[in-house]
Amino acid sequence: MSIQVEQKGNPIIAAEIEKLKLDSNTVSWQKGLTSETTKRIYPRNIAEYLLYRKISISQLINRVKRNPMSERQELQKFVDNQLELGRNAGYIAIYVAAIQSRLRYDELSFKNRIIIPGSHDRPTIANETVPTKDQIMSLLDHANLRAKCAIIFIGFLGLRFKAIAGLKIFDFPEINISDNKISFTKTPTLIKIRKELSKNKKPYMVFLIEIGCNIVKDWLEFRIRQGEKLDSDSYILPVETDKDSYKKGASISKIIDRTLEKLGSKTRPYSLKNFFATALLNSSIEQNYQSFFLGHNGPMQLTYSLRRQLSVEQIEEMRQIFKEKIEPQLLKSAAVTKAQIEQQEQLKKLQADIKNLRNYVKYIESERGVQVVWEDELDPAGKDELRRRAKMLEGKPAPPPDL
Repeated sequence: MSIQVEQKGNPIIAAEIEKLKLDSNTVSWQKGLTSETTKRIYPRNIAEYLLYRKISISQLINRVKRNPMSERQELQKFVDNQLELGRNAGYIAIYVAAIQSRLRYDELSFKNRIIIPGSHDRPTIANETVPTKDQIMSLLDHANLRAKCAIIFIGFLGLRFKAIAGLKIFDFPEINISDNKISFTKTPTLIKIRKELSKNKKPYMVFLIEIGCNIVKDWLEFRIRQGEKLDSDSYILPVETDKDSYKKGASISKIIDRTLEKLGSKTRPYSLKNFFATALLNSSIEQNYQSFFLGHNGPMQLTYSLRRQLSVEQIEEMRQIFKEKIEPQLLKSAAVTKAQIEQQEQLKKLQADIKNLRNYVKYIESERGVQVVWEDELDPAGKDELRRRAKMLEGKPAPPPDL
């Protein structure tokens, strides 16, 4: 077992990470970390701290054993130095967390905490607002099929980027692939989130509303038309297979980010998850259901993870809750896109033109002795147009008609 960590950048840091691989306790500690993110960045943080101190990991452990107060002061000096260099307090806190995590493996700790002013500040999201329904629909209007899938999975399901990157067709038990066509037996359709895709390592389930199902359908059928052979083990949103789950998740984030850039938006892709969380809050459903649909710990998730399944009645009850309570919070009463609205407006204009033209023809016929039947639904603008054209027939000057 070796330490898994990104080693791009400074070769000196990379060399120090290689030294950490020689310490068996550090390797065991890294293996025991539950989060792939911490597995990736904590060893690098420790390596940078050791370079700053010009000591090895074994020397650090021995010094903390002999004089923990002195070593706490050294760590505090490191923090103060980094703050003076202008580094973000929240970023520095990750270094401290990495070092303290490694010390705890050897049952070591500092009596007093390390002071990091502003470590809980989040300047990136301080002024960030939750996207509106209109903004979500506008985002979908400007996205390609691939990006639309990523948007609905985080905006309508609240999935993490890592989970989106790991979704496979077999996670959609109600999907059918037949004659190169995709269909869903039920909507909102059930999606099972496997434990390896869940943040707390417990399985849960969500439901994708009809507009989302249509987007997934269009995306998968597009891939089929491109000659791709899909089966139950195919990824919904495939990314490069040589990447680990963290980098795959980052790739999903970039897909959404490119669409946001088209709109000139500085919103973070992750803010779409807040849209879903807000929809759950506004739906007034029980907190138990809210926690379950977000993949958080709770009685329902505990039951699901222990039994591995819920009864058909429970699933249908949850589907109904999603349809009646949550879906209205995700979409307007008429779930239409900008393009669909424009098409409807064009159709209305065309219908009005046809009515006006038909009545104009009848008016011309009436001038030739044919009885005219006026249509009650003729709009005021159409009547004005007929009067204007009547004057033209009488030889009076009038601007040319514009039908």
